[in-house]
Amino acid sequence: MAYYNTLGFDRELIDYIEFVSDDFVYDLVLPLFKKGGRPPHNPVMMFRAHYLYFAKQEVSSYRQLEKVLKNPKNQDYRNFIGAYSIKEVPSHSSMSEFRKKVGVENFYQILFTRLLQLA
Repeated sequence: MAYYNTLGFDRELIDYIEFVSDDFVYDLVLPLFKKGGRPPHNPVMMFRAHYLYFAKQEVSSYRQLEKVLKNPKNQDYRNFIGAYSIKEVPSHSSMSEFRKKVGVENFYQILFTRLLQLA
């Protein structure tokens, strides 16, 4: 019941939180980033933002996803990705860069690992 306080009544997001563990995303994604320089966004936050991008029909681009996440009425989406304030929302360019850096093969590996968790 606590999820309803933070995620609204979006059953899809609640199921994700209840049944999926994001721990392996760190191991898979962090080695892709160079040491030094600007620290990358949290890989779980970025992957969950991509999950919203693919799961929500009202989102058709990273730029639009950024607008949706920054909309004050969408606190449930920000809670889902782990950005509890509007200032923490990743930019559309960082989401695009994350997708490019992770690559198709790693995204499929994450997807298949998630599907195995649900089975």
